[in-house]
Amino acid sequence: MLATRTAPLPPILQFAYAESRYLFFLTLALYLLLERRYGLLFPVIAVMALTRPSGLAFAFALGLHVIYRFVTRSSDPFAPAERMLTASVALSSALMGLAPPVAAWAATAT
Repeated sequence: MLATRTAPLPPILQFAYAESRYLFFLTLALYLLLERRYGLLFPVIAVMALTRPSGLAFAFALGLHVIYRFVTRSSDPFAPAERMLTASVALSSALMGLAPPVAAWAATAT
């Protein structure tokens, strides 16, 4: 009975499941970023960041995207409302990137 509870296969299978789910949401987030559908990124990033700890890395990529869009705004219009939306998405991604460590700290703090 004890061997059934400590079998090594469930964590391996769970890792593969979480990894494929993360790759799906990462691909979707990158597609939405390319299509500039920034509003739809909020829920996608939230699920993606809770699946795997990736929010900070994606926030960095979003930050670079915002800087690039701002620098090239003369040839590619970057409206102030769109700037605020992309900055909000980047900030939300950064906060979601901090969610797993904060949750772990809250669960293990004495």
